[in-house]
Amino acid sequence: MELGLLPGTEFRLVRLVRVGGMVEVEVRGCHISLRKSEAEQIEVEAIAP
Repeated sequence: MELGLLPGTEFRLVRLVRVGGMVEVEVRGCHISLRKSEAEQIEVEAIAP
């Protein structure tokens, strides 16, 4: 939540980094890298493009 990932916030998956198990997402114009274990705690709902 401290990074801006609040309920209802839209974000985009930028890339998966296999080495190190990192996930990069874009939230409100900022790119954030998360550990896979952190990213697994985010509940998502797909929206139509």
